[in-house]
Amino acid sequence: MTSDDPDRENVPPDVRTKMLWQANHRCQSCGGLSAQRGGHKSLEIHHHRYDPEEYGIHDEQNLTVFCVQCHNWLHKIPDTGELPIEVSEEAASEMLPHDFEIISLLHKKGLLSTTELRNELEANMSYSAIQARCWSIMGLPEVVSDLDEPWINQDVKTGKWGLFTQIDHPERGRIPESDHLLMQRIHDERVYQAYDRTGDDELVAKVFDITTRTVKNKKKRAQAYQFPLDALESNVGRPAKDDSISTEETDSE
Repeated sequence: MTSDDPDRENVPPDVRTKMLWQANHRCQSCGGLSAQRGGHKSLEIHHHRYDPEEYGIHDEQNLTVFCVQCHNWLHKIPDTGELPIEVSEEAASEMLPHDFEIISLLHKKGLLSTTELRNELEANMSYSAIQARCWSIMGLPEVVSDLDEPWINQDVKTGKWGLFTQIDHPERGRIPESDHLLMQRIHDERVYQAYDRTGDDELVAKVFDITTRTVKNKKKRAQAYQFPLDALESNVGRPAKDDSISTEETDSE
């Protein structure tokens, strides 16, 4: 990417190397791998903001890794006026072009599974990359100050994604009946709370014996599902099972 300010693009080599390593040489938007990991993507370092106030322009928290195609597309974000929601400048700064397209598709077509979104999206994204983007959109109220409710949610019965107005049984804030999902939600929330206290991905990864990439994914998932860990741990036992809601949430994995 070119810029009128050359300092914007001159990411220090050691910072670039570290960012690529933390991302496992994978585009954080579409999931494509570089040649170092057996893929064919050319990767670049993207700045979230060019005038951050809290940290330096090349600080890790202001950077992420994108392939050339996703990086170029990022700078062609569609007009937010075309969406069925109001998007503030703060919210838009946390979103990728794929997020706008996902919201637009759900608005036009209704509930869609991750696989159906993958088939509909213009970009060639992996299943896991689309899940991560859905988690990010769903978790925006946790990172954007002027957003109280998530724009999208996941349906408990089908595992499909939809706008909040389309979902009758939302997954966000629920204690799942599936033991596997329950343990996953608990672990996600504990990792997220640890990060919230320390602000250090590497420290959290070391404490929980996981990779920094796993920390980032767990943070996204915890922000999305907003698991009520405190409520669960302050009560004895689990809530009564609601037989009207399926526990087979295969699309949320």
